[in-house]
Amino acid sequence: VQEKREYNDPEPFFKLPRAQRESILQGAIDQLAELLGQSFPEIKSNRSLVYAEFWFRSSGGGRSVIAKYENGSLSLTE
Repeated sequence: VQEKREYNDPEPFFKLPRAQRESILQGAIDQLAELLGQSFPEIKSNRSLVYAEFWFRSSGGGRSVIAKYENGSLSLTE
């Protein structure tokens, strides 16, 4: 799942309210779990089986983890 934002985006991701950022990332997790659940039925009943990291890649080439979904819970790194 990738949400591409341009350097001059009028609403940069990190300027969005925390609740909105969480909602965007949770939506990605929900989509991922739905897709995985089609092939792996155990994920439908136990989302804690899913582990996901969300990475930020800067235009300068740096990368960092901005959020993790682990044990059924999303946590933003700030």
